[in-house]
Amino acid sequence: MKKYTFINRNNDLANNPNPRISICLCLDTSGSMYGEPIKALNEGVKLFYESIKQDLVASGVAEISVVTFGADGVQTHAEFGSV
Repeated sequence: MKKYTFINRNNDLANNPNPRISICLCLDTSGSMYGEPIKALNEGVKLFYESIKQDLVASGVAEISVVTFGADGVQTHAEFGSV
């Protein structure tokens, strides 16, 4: 799973006081996702982040968290933060 860099929340809130939208990506990384399914999931996550970054409104209000679940249990890879 790729690690994403998020903006410091305190600085971001001071510079951008707009209401936020919380988005939690809950991603299945279990054995059933082996092969093509996990490739498709990774491509979908990549497209999601590209779309958010390209949209000025969305990039300013979306706060994203990434959680995976599978053989290793539930893991948080990114707390809620701005892209």
